[in-house]
Amino acid sequence: MAYETCITTRGWKLMGDLLAAANGTSETPLLQFSRVKFGEGIVPEGVNPETLDDLIAYVADGTSTRPIVEPFYNPDGSVEKVVVSLVLEYASHKNGADQVERTFWLSEFATMTFDPETGEEFAFLRGDLVDCAMFITPLSQGALDIRQFQVSIVITKDLKVELSFVPLAWLTAQDMYDHDEKVIRPWARENTREQIAIHNEDPESHDLRRRFKSLQDMIDKIMEMFNGQGSAPFFWDAGIDIGWTVEKGVINLAENRVEC
Repeated sequence: MAYETCITTRGWKLMGDLLAAANGTSETPLLQFSRVKFGEGIVPEGVNPETLDDLIAYVADGTSTRPIVEPFYNPDGSVEKVVVSLVLEYASHKNGADQVERTFWLSEFATMTFDPETGEEFAFLRGDLVDCAMFITPLSQGALDIRQFQVSIVITKDLKVELSFVPLAWLTAQDMYDHDEKVIRPWARENTREQIAIHNEDPESHDLRRRFKSLQDMIDKIMEMFNGQGSAPFFWDAGIDIGWTVEKGVINLAENRVEC
C-alpha cells in the first residue's frame, strides 16, 4: 500500500514559532495534536497538498497510538534529528465512524492541531493515498473495517509531541478475556478480602456485637424480640458450650433448640 504524507506549510510555521517562543527559556516547545481525521477527497491536479489546511472531503474521526520519539545523533554526539512515529487508525466501530451509513473510498487523512494565536484547528500533517484509495464498508452493513497507517514526523531536536485525545485500542474478545483473568479478577478478589477484613475488625459493623455485651445479654435481648415470652423457641449450635444450663424444659438435640 502506497501513500504520501507531508507536514503542511502551516504546520512547519507552527514548529518554527514554537521553537522561537521557547528560545532562551526553560520551557519545552509543545506540539499538541487535537484529533485524527479521515476523508474521501482527492487533491486536485496542480495543487500542492502542503498548502492545504484541512481535508478536502471529511468523513469521520480516527484515532492514533501514542507517538514514539526517537532521536538520531551525529558522530560528535549532537542530535541530528528527532523522528516521531505513530500509527493512525480508522475503525468503523468507534470515534464517530460507527455513524457513517454509507460506503466510501478512504483517500486522505490528517492529524489536526490548533493555532496558538487564533485557536483555529488546522491540518499539521496530511496523508494522501494517491492511486490506492481504500473501499470502506460501514458498520451498519455488518463490517468491522479497520485501516491503519504508519507515519513518521521528522522534526528538530527538543520539540515535544503530545496528543490531546486519548488513543484507543481495538480489543478482541480474547484480549478482554485475558485482561479479565489476569487483571480484573485478581484485583476484585484481593479488594474483596481487604474489605471483609476491615468489616470484621470494625465493632460497629456487627449490630449484635455492638448491642450485646455478653452472651446472657444476647439471650435476654433475643427473648425480648419474641415479645418477652419465655416459651418462644430459638436455635443454637448444640455442639458448642455456651455456658448456661436449662432450668425448665428439655434440649432437643435433633432440632438444636430448647423446648419449654
